[in-house]
Amino acid sequence: MDEALYKRVREFTKNQLWEPNGGLNPATRLAADIRIAGLDGKEFIDAYSKEFEVDLPGFDWVDYFGPEGLGCIFLLPFARWLPIYDPKDSIRWGRDSEDFEITLRDLTDWAAAGSWTPPHTRSEQASAGEPDAAAS
Repeated sequence: MDEALYKRVREFTKNQLWEPNGGLNPATRLAADIRIAGLDGKEFIDAYSKEFEVDLPGFDWVDYFGPEGLGCIFLLPFARWLPIYDPKDSIRWGRDSEDFEITLRDLTDWAAAGSWTPPHTRSEQASAGEPDAAAS
């Protein structure tokens, strides 16, 4: 991992969001540790992609930060019958959250490459013999 680039990403994250107790490190997760969610996550990723010139084709912010708000909270008991509910379609509805967390290491690696790689492909890359983004 490029240490100078990591420092830029860390400072950008700290300035755009905040620094959680315990500080920021390469393993800091945006959703779980910094507690970024919904449109705040989308806005952060949009600003990050512009700042570091990272292409994000196919990036679905809801998978990583969850949907915005609970305006229809009264519908939650009926969520399983709504077409938007799919337990395999979002980390908020049953995916292994570790595989769908974005870390500062991911942001740094994507900035170096100029494009993103879905975090859940880490295990697929490792089994195919490609370098693991988490091991950089």
